[in-house]
Amino acid sequence: MRDHNENFLRRRIFDESAAFDKVERYPLTERQRQAIVTNEDTTLTIAGAGTGKTSTIVGKVDYLVRRGLARPSEILILAYGRRAAAELKERLAPFLGNDSAHTSTFHTLGLSIISAVEGSRPSLSSMVEDGTALKQFFRARLRLLLASPDGQYLLTSILAEHLDEPEPEISALNGGKTGDELIRAQQARGLRAINGIKLISREEVRIANWLTLNGIEWEYERTYPVATATRNRRAYKPDFYLPAHDLYIEHFGVDRAGRTAPHIDSADYQRAMAWKRSLHEQHGTRLVETYSYYQREGILRASFKTG
Repeated sequence: MRDHNENFLRRRIFDESAAFDKVERYPLTERQRQAIVTNEDTTLTIAGAGTGKTSTIVGKVDYLVRRGLARPSEILILAYGRRAAAELKERLAPFLGNDSAHTSTFHTLGLSIISAVEGSRPSLSSMVEDGTALKQFFRARLRLLLASPDGQYLLTSILAEHLDEPEPEISALNGGKTGDELIRAQQARGLRAINGIKLISREEVRIANWLTLNGIEWEYERTYPVATATRNRRAYKPDFYLPAHDLYIEHFGVDRAGRTAPHIDSADYQRAMAWKRSLHEQHGTRLVETYSYYQREGILRASFKTG
């Protein structure tokens, strides 16, 4: 399937090359062309300011209409601001002729749908311009949540999952940086749990926050009770220790295939993982393992409930 999709993209981009060269003032880039001809249920395109997002949308609409994949009346284009919506409408006009795709802001579309369904246009809440009223509203809602066990669990789950910024993929963060530079860049973004303890990685911060918010006491990198230091190795300090449960947690930075990030020596890391597992087994200490792919797949928090 992957080969079929890649072959399709190459053929379609080649067939559309003349149109893509003149869709706007400048020829579209390869990435823009890929975004346009990709025909999935959803396509996420991330780009900075001034890099051609609007041109990509214009090219996509033109492509869909020319190829007969959609009629203009079936296309909805949304923008956050009125100026962006107006610009999109203006730049699309030469391609659509007398027909017109529906171009709007998110808010205008929402208002039109509500008005059509309810039969009257809604009024905006007074909290839109009253910051104090908005804070009071949130405080009241939080009190309601905290008044029930289900609400407490929901609030704790939200905080444990979203209190910290998501970790960018290593490929996006890399940009030619060395391993040390990546670590320093990550540390510069802040690596403290909500109780103030400094940790090594963002994923560890998420684990620490989950433990804290669920009332579980933990110690970070407590020295293992069996002497392990040698002339070539420091004393072993597992990532987390839960004293109330006499339980250790090791968070391993690997994907499902056991691969590490590009800047880490995979063979050395795998040997260290095997040594830690063997040590716990030898001395009868309980070890729970978590992995980086848990976070990427959105199951890090759930793994604690099941583990």
